[in-house]
Amino acid sequence: MKKKYFFLGMLILGFLFSCESTKKTASSSNMKYDIERIEYFTSVCFGTCPQFKIEMDKNRSAVYEAIRFNFSKEFGSPSPEGTFTGKINENDFDLILKKLNEMDFPALQDNYRVKYTDVQTANLKIIYDGGKEKTITDYGMMGTPELEELYQLFLALRENQNWEKVK
Repeated sequence: MKKKYFFLGMLILGFLFSCESTKKTASSSNMKYDIERIEYFTSVCFGTCPQFKIEMDKNRSAVYEAIRFNFSKEFGSPSPEGTFTGKINENDFDLILKKLNEMDFPALQDNYRVKYTDVQTANLKIIYDGGKEKTITDYGMMGTPELEELYQLFLALRENQNWEKVK
């Protein structure tokens, strides 16, 4: 009788673990592109727009370079403000990958531009699928609604990650 319950327990555990691995495979198979590296850089504007650069690899390792107006909005504040390293939170990283895949980023234009001046520029470089590159330069940071959402995620990463100052 004990063997029967042991066998039944093992069968149930095996089923549960196989369902879990199926879920993980299914979610990763929803991604059209294998994103290997992301680089995001913002320029200055005619004001106190935060200028920064974030680079991240597919293993979520990241470098955040706070250049200007990230911690202080004072014009006389020191620049650069610091370089930080960390590992992007898995949920935030997955959301960025999901947004990029949903917007079909290789099909986007290389350049976007608003019709007025003195605004910030976003530069986004994505390395994917074995070394292919897509670079988007967006003067005004309003290229598409999906890009605008992505830019907000990068802006939030400056404050919602566990960054360690290295320089």
